[in-house]
Amino acid sequence: MKKLISKLKHLALKQQTYFKVIIAFIIVSFFTTYFGLAIYQQDVLPPENPLEEPAENSSKIPLMGGYQELVHAAEEPNDGNEEEKNQDKEQKDVTKSKAEKEKKGELHKDATKDGEHSNGLGGGTKSDPDSSNIEVTDDDSLVENEYFITSIKDWEVVTEEKYSFSIEQLDHHFDVQDVHVSINSPQASIESITEDYNKPVFVHATLAEGNNKIKVSVTYEDKDGVSFTVFRSYLVIFNKEDIIITTDLDDKKVKRETLQFKANAELAGDSVPIVVSLNEVEVEEKKKSQYEVNLQEGKNEIVISAKYKGKAAQETYTVYYEKPNLSIKTDLENKTVDDPNFSFTAEAFDGDEKINVTIRHNDKVIEENAAGTYAVTLIEGENEFNLVAKKGVETLSETYIVTYLSRTTDTEDEDEDEEDEEIDEKAPTIEIFDIKDGQTLKGSTKTFHVRGTTYDGKSITAGNGKINATNNGTNIKIDWPDSDQISFTLEVQNGENNIVITALDNEGNQATRQLTVYGDITDGVIGTVTISLEATTIGLGYIIPPEQVEIYQGDRGSHVIDRLFEKHGINYDYTGSHENSFYLSAIYRPGLVTNPVIPDDLAELVERDMSRFEPDDYLTDSLGEFDFSSGSGWMYSVDGNYPNVGFADYYFEDGQAVRIRFTLAYGADIGGGMPGTNYGKEW
Repeated sequence: MKKLISKLKHLALKQQTYFKVIIAFIIVSFFTTYFGLAIYQQDVLPPENPLEEPAENSSKIPLMGGYQELVHAAEEPNDGNEEEKNQDKEQKDVTKSKAEKEKKGELHKDATKDGEHSNGLGGGTKSDPDSSNIEVTDDDSLVENEYFITSIKDWEVVTEEKYSFSIEQLDHHFDVQDVHVSINSPQASIESITEDYNKPVFVHATLAEGNNKIKVSVTYEDKDGVSFTVFRSYLVIFNKEDIIITTDLDDKKVKRETLQFKANAELAGDSVPIVVSLNEVEVEEKKKSQYEVNLQEGKNEIVISAKYKGKAAQETYTVYYEKPNLSIKTDLENKTVDDPNFSFTAEAFDGDEKINVTIRHNDKVIEENAAGTYAVTLIEGENEFNLVAKKGVETLSETYIVTYLSRTTDTEDEDEDEEDEEIDEKAPTIEIFDIKDGQTLKGSTKTFHVRGTTYDGKSITAGNGKINATNNGTNIKIDWPDSDQISFTLEVQNGENNIVITALDNEGNQATRQLTVYGDITDGVIGTVTISLEATTIGLGYIIPPEQVEIYQGDRGSHVIDRLFEKHGINYDYTGSHENSFYLSAIYRPGLVTNPVIPDDLAELVERDMSRFEPDDYLTDSLGEFDFSSGSGWMYSVDGNYPNVGFADYYFEDGQAVRIRFTLAYGADIGGGMPGTNYGKEW
């Protein structure tokens, strides 16, 4: 239009007044049309996009020792055909009429008498919000999800018509006004939905056979009072006619000869026996739904088949086993030297891929230093160096003998001994938590922590060196290092587990601790752990007194506290998931916080150190982060030590004592603060 106007103006300057009149008419018509449309659409313009505002991800107290960023659990990845799913998605910014919603069975609550609900029960006070619609999906080209997550697995296949899931709010600053859930099939229905939006919302549904498109919509209100709706669509397939095989197998290439996987089958909710074969040889079930096979080099075909009530199903997977091609490159050689200060280089490879190499000097594990070499002080006589490269079950070992012959006098020997003693005095100190020499472990996974300190009192994990741990010569997975300690997850082996922990400071001083634990991995219940829930810092004592709770094989800490809280009628808010990045932000129970009293000496310290301290800032039915002070929240200790991982990454063992405690000062008031911050007293 602007180009047209410009062109007409240009012609008008050269031609007649008649054209000027035409130009004026066009301009007046344009603006009249523009303002008319603007007024017509005034009440349906979408509000400002709340995603343009910074997210309030402000949790400073994860339920663990140390400071970490708050991490939300990711949505489950889609497993189906992306093209089909994209065709199946609803378009953004489409507002449906109330009649259309009711026809499709959408769940909402009308403002009816005595809380009666229309069409399947529901939640909310706005029965038919007519607001801006925002769709969140796994597609990065659309809106990033900062609003809610659900427990639905998109494109999930189920064999029972009764289906339940939860809706959880992420860490945002919008008020939830309404929750809607719909299923597109008229044979499906929503049976119930919980109404308290301050907690996870639980939905119970009956599915129709075949495809069930479930749409979850949440209506929010921003700080300016503007409402908008965020929705997400999922596909859940109910199949009661066919046998459904479920497994974590997929077609892939591996470099481990031993392959473990899970497999089972169902028909209309009933468990169906299966037959598993590897290269046409039947495989026995190791334990319930779990299998273990030894692959042959090259192509392996795994077939899972099931027959039941005249029906049959079969899944076939191809796994290629590439046998490791191990090599060690080193400048070590068998020789005699006259200098006790000795260094060398060593690297291990699987083909072109660099892998870990474990090096022992006279049975003591040594670590690579900052210069990329291995440095040791030789003993008089023969020094044995053993280099081990391992990939899966394949192992390559090389041994070298370096003989040290001293040319010094007896006096010089004494001086050298004194120097050796001085070096020993500078060796780091190592403290080990959560695991003890000689103990027997029944769980297949074990979490433990190590604290290393330099000779002058500095924490090694605060940038002053590094700590490493191995089990039977293989590196143990590191969970998280912070400025106080480092955590490891040990995959326990049946029988002996020879653990070697090495601390090396930046000056090259080294210390080693060795311990042996024994694996006796057992299914089912593997022991009990004693857990308490405490709010002593605000004068409320035990919320749950110390209580023994059974732990099961494979239990994460988040699973254990979930059972405990449910038993005691405690609801709770958390971010992440029970499998990853679990963060306990608040607990709920009627009358939970009644007449709290913060000790005077603690109140003085909190007021001094925290940016905000408001003794009256709390709710009677909940207790969580930022209540009372800016440094408040939930933390937990195990046998007196505060882990630096969340409950989802901690595996309890029989006999441990766990205290879940409320803090007002980032843990400084309960002995869980970072180094140098504790108050020296626990309230």
